[in-house]
Amino acid sequence: MYRNGEGVEQDYAKAFQWFTQVADQGDLFSTYWLGTMYLNGQGVEQDYTKSFQWFTQAANQGNADAHNWLGNMYFNGQGVEQDYAKAFQWFTQAADRGSLWGPLNLGNMYLNGQGVEQDYAKALQWYTQAADRGNAEANNMLGNMYFNGQGVEQDYARAFELYTQAADKGSVWGPYNLGDMYRLGKGVKEDREEAIKWYRKAASQGNEAAQKALADLGVSQ
Repeated sequence: MYRNGEGVEQDYAKAFQWFTQVADQGDLFSTYWLGTMYLNGQGVEQDYTKSFQWFTQAANQGNADAHNWLGNMYFNGQGVEQDYAKAFQWFTQAADRGSLWGPLNLGNMYLNGQGVEQDYAKALQWYTQAADRGNAEANNMLGNMYFNGQGVEQDYARAFELYTQAADKGSVWGPYNLGDMYRLGKGVKEDREEAIKWYRKAASQGNEAAQKALADLGVSQ
């Protein structure tokens, strides 16, 4: 409640105190949230080492998202030495436990050949699994693969469909890519007003690329 401001004024410091109290009693979700708060410096000084410790405890308790965050920390070298192999292991465990983000991150690793041999077919498989679980950014990444013809035949119509699904699910990048398609006339008739509409939607979600696109077009956000 205090972390998200649900029914009370948002207060990270009080949320941190509450999570600490119940985490000491073995609460699964509190150990996870303490990891995120140390990671982001919410209500407490940012501390990657403590974040890693809390995520490890949450992962040991079976929290799938904690597995994913440990993967992120190894991937980015936050509080630990960067290690793509360990990141891959944690992302795989997260995916196996039902995480929305584990399969997306595995897709990214296969797409870019980070810690594994580049493999568009496997990237497509993992993105599809993440999209099936409701991950909006996975729909967007699938759209990118069809747009660029990576592991699949280039198909602007299918890319448009996937970007639309991503945008409908709340993706930050889906609406931006729809804006690009309308601006460039790729797979759809070139339409400046439609492009602006989609760029504005992305910009309202904090997408800086969309904000720049609007500025380049000489229109307001």
